Amino acid sequence: MKRALVIAVFVFTGCFNPDDIFPINGRVGGAEQVVMLSRAPNPPMAECGPWSVLERGRSDADGGYTFEVFRAESMRLTNGEPYCFRVNTSYGSGTSVSATVEAIFGEVQVPPMPDWTPGLQLDGGVFAFAPYRTRDPGVDFFVLQHVIEVKAFTRVIWRAADSSLATLGGALPPIPADPRIYEEFGGSATIRASYTEGEGQLSPIGEFVVRPRVEVATRGSLPLGITHVAPSKGAPCDFFSHCPLTDGSLYDESLEGQPWMQVNFKAPLAPSLVVIRGLVVHGPSLDVSGVQFDGGLLPLGTFAVTRELDGPGSLGVNGYVPAPTFVALPVDAGEPVASLRVTAEGLVQVDEVSIY
Repeated sequence: MKRALVIAVFVFTGCFNPDDIFPINGRVGGAEQVVMLSRAPNPPMAECGPWSVLERGRSDADGGYTFEVFRAESMRLTNGEPYCFRVNTSYGSGTSVSATVEAIFGEVQVPPMPDWTPGLQLDGGVFAFAPYRTRDPGVDFFVLQHVIEVKAFTRVIWRAADSSLATLGGALPPIPADPRIYEEFGGSATIRASYTEGEGQLSPIGEFVVRPRVEVATRGSLPLGITHVAPSKGAPCDFFSHCPLTDGSLYDESLEGQPWMQVNFKAPLAPSLVVIRGLVVHGPSLDVSGVQFDGGLLPLGTFAVTRELDGPGSLGVNGYVPAPTFVALPVDAGEPVASLRVTAEGLVQVDEVSIY
């Protein structure tokens, strides 16, 4: 898959050789599978992009492929800034697999990128599916993660994952499918996966090589019904004449300048679960309290905001804005309360708050 490289006029110093070749090797699931190599700028503090296709090829009889990248193609020759490279392939099942290399300084070994038919379904209160891969013999470090994403009315209403850095090729924990979270608005669930692997020893003196991260997207989806209605639906809330936090509309609602979100129940409720969808907040934690009938506060817990599954943030008129996150907070009031309050530093917006 070597391409001709035409260089008009360059001035090089030292040992820099623009004709050095950096191979990108890997394996896909079968012979004659179309594989593409793309390149993109790698701007500081931003995602790689936009992407442009450099080459298309087909895998050999064993599923192997090789792309050859000239050193002069691996970086901007004006300032030495490296380019990002991406290898991707799409299968007849609708599964798309890609691996991104943020910089090339030598030969690159891309982890295997086979097809995947997960067979996603609900089974006994958990999401059941076939895992994307298992660790190959001889691989020292292997981290696999599956992510469930639920959409309703074209809006993302939930994300959940099974595992992350703690998994070194062992059994993955199940992803619970609490119907109060997944079956309030209906919609459908999709699954994606990612993994990385490496070789060597995890020690200060050991040499350790991590290969490019592989990301897998599937086309099929699992329909979800509507089996639960939150007792808080339609309840009033602080700071709004009509409460957009509980109306089920799933639209972004600004919380700028508000010290908390408070839902005032139509009837006394002993909360056990607080589900917050599409929350944008700067602070690292959420403080949850029940508001008693005399106005006193009953502390129900402080919960860290984990952003592992959140996308990249953005720059707004007032600076950086985190991406929306989705949280389910188990609480135990032990008694009915009049309201529930969630306090956080730097509230920006939210889609919906459901309290059970």
